Amino acid sequence: MANEGYKIVECTNNSFVAGTVTELTSSDCNHVAVRHQVPIFGNIVKIISTGTKISIPLAAVDTDKDYLTYKLASQPTYGVTGLGNNAPLTTNTDGKTSQVPYDPPNPPVSDSFRVSVTDKRDGHTREALISIVGPTPGPTISDAVDDLSYTINGNTITLSWTHPSDGGSEITSYRIERSINTNTWSLVNTISETLTSYDVTSSPGSITYYRILVNNAHGQSGSSNIVQPYITDTTPPTITISTPTTNQVVNTQNIHVISNIFENQNTGIENIQMTMDHVLTTDPISVSRIGIITATATSEITEVDNGQRTLTVRATNGDGYVGSTSVSFTKNTPTSQNLSSFEDNFESNIASNWHRTTGDDEYWDIRTPTVTVPGSTTGNKVAGTEDCDDQCELIMIHTVNTSAMTEPKLSFYRYLSTSLDSGEGLDVSVSTDGGTTFTILDSFTADSSEDDNTWHLQEYSLTNYTSTQFKIKFIATSSSN
Repeated sequence: MANEGYKIVECTNNSFVAGTVTELTSSDCNHVAVRHQVPIFGNIVKIISTGTKISIPLAAVDTDKDYLTYKLASQPTYGVTGLGNNAPLTTNTDGKTSQVPYDPPNPPVSDSFRVSVTDKRDGHTREALISIVGPTPGPTISDAVDDLSYTINGNTITLSWTHPSDGGSEITSYRIERSINTNTWSLVNTISETLTSYDVTSSPGSITYYRILVNNAHGQSGSSNIVQPYITDTTPPTITISTPTTNQVVNTQNIHVISNIFENQNTGIENIQMTMDHVLTTDPISVSRIGIITATATSEITEVDNGQRTLTVRATNGDGYVGSTSVSFTKNTPTSQNLSSFEDNFESNIASNWHRTTGDDEYWDIRTPTVTVPGSTTGNKVAGTEDCDDQCELIMIHTVNTSAMTEPKLSFYRYLSTSLDSGEGLDVSVSTDGGTTFTILDSFTADSSEDDNTWHLQEYSLTNYTSTQFKIKFIATSSSN
């Protein structure tokens, strides 16, 4: 219907919404433009169940019938669109729809991002939230135990914990593991899911770590917190003294001590002491260890007076517990005399005239030689030593006044076995100051081919060694082989 003076067209297109009519070019309602209308663009919810890439359709409504353009307004948190921020999206040929690509993670999770739409005529823009709804989270592995603790009763360690969250799938068992270094773990036991404690037996002094893992139908949890129970070793080391023995009469100047120490557990032997008549000795103690629980301690204790003596050996384990043992013996070393001459055929007690010192338990002693000494009777004795690790010394107790002699002379027979190794042999030394210092008079070694299983007479003039305090020392040198 028309009215004169105006050009009025009745439009029956129901897709239009009333607005301000500013222009009328023909009776075609499709040419009517309604301005100032903002596109209608609602939020979108997309439900996914897999990690497959999808294309999400976009459709806004614009009452102006404008051409619409779409842009990516924000990026998803977990998935990807393959587009940059504010990247334009391709509008379909209808001028009002588009689509946006979305590649979800696998497995898929809930996600969201935004897309904007703008009308071409007035530049009105509206954003929509695109919500990606992933599948409902299913059961997973259990949480790890985080409160593993322990108590100790004797040699029993009780591990305790509380049930962790099971991840939506019932706990089927607990795996208990131990380690000595937290790097390599071994199975102790797999126990029922109903338990929250477990007893393990350990030894005092053992360093052991424990942890628990939780099993359910979906796998094994991570490690629990690690605990390190420690049982104190209250048992002191066990000590035996093999030298000297109880009630032994010792004729040597020094007291040679050999003691064996056994640590009953794994804490090790930390400290070894020796006392003579309750006074701590200051002489060095040599310790030979076998592992951490067994040791042999030796020492040469000097300046021990004659008479009844008590030797005590003490050892401390790694936890501070002390073991000790004692032996009583008699020290009876002959008193040094100043002689006008000296002779010894070694047929009687060697300790009457000689001090014997050594680095181990192999002393000079009196023995019957395998080869008879020239001029003596078969079965006569000699002084000898063998298997002496390092050096064994034979030192005169008495001094000789060689200054009163017209032509002082030293003579003896010596014998070296052909079984000697390189560097092994015999030295003879003399002293003119009572044994404070010694000068080597001669040496016989395997290296000089003097190890020939034969007795040799050695004679020396002592004219250059006259003294009122003359002494002789023989030193046997041997390897540890």
